[in-house]
Parts: sequence; C-alpha cells; structure tokens
Amino acid sequence: MRENNIQLMLQLFRRIKHGVHRKHREMMDAYGIRGISCVYLGALSRKFPEGGTQKELSEAVHMDKAHTSRVIAALEEKGCVERMNESAVLNYKIRLTDKGREMAEVCEREMKVIEDKLSSVITEEEAEVLTEILKKLVKAAEEL
Repeated sequence: MRENNIQLMLQLFRRIKHGVHRKHREMMDAYGIRGISCVYLGALSRKFPEGGTQKELSEAVHMDKAHTSRVIAALEEKGCVERMNESAVLNYKIRLTDKGREMAEVCEREMKVIEDKLSSVITEEEAEVLTEILKKLVKAAEEL
C-alpha cells in the first residue's frame, strides 16, 4: 500500500510540475525563450539584483550548473542577461539587462498568479507540513 501512495504522490507532483511549466512556456513563447527561463529571471531579479555567479544562481534555483549554463547562454543570446567581470573566467557574475528586468517583471506577475492559485487550495499549516515532507523526500531521493 505504501508503494502505491509513493507512486501516486510522484504522479501528482509531475502533474503539478507540468502545469506550472506549461504556464511558463506560454508566457515565454512570446519572447522566444524557454519557459524555465522565468525561474532564472526571477531569481536574478529577487536574489541577485547586482548580479550573481553561475554557482549562486544554480543553488538559488535548485538546478545543476550545466543546466544553468545552458539557460544563461540562451538568455544572453536574447539580450536578457549580461556577464560582468568576464576576465574572471570561473567567477564572472551574471546580471539582468533592461530587457531582462522587463521580462522578470512579467514572470513575477505571472508567478504570483500561479502561487496564489496553488496556495488558495491549502492552508498555511498544510503548506508547512507539505514542505517538510518534501524536504525529507528530496533528501531520500538525493541519497539514491
């Protein structure tokens, strides 16, 4: 029975993820970039307004550095981010351009809609319990 519950949870999490990613894709298609870019633009806007390293950004969005590198390259190509201190090959910083800030604002507004919709169906206490459970599952998954 427990295995069935875990399988069901994983399927439900995938459906949530796909729904959120679909909304990101719809939003970012107008700009010709991938939907996941919203996550990065938002992190740069909120957590690193003066710029952050690739490592800092990877940690902030919980993605590996290779994935972050690909997304940053695509955003740079579209003129949304720029590298600062490029002479420091490994420690250059990435920051939003004016275009990137505009896109980050769009992403933030849309993310607020998504967050409001998802949080409207659970209580604050349920959200806290779910977060703690998910942390345990992430830790277990990382140990596989």
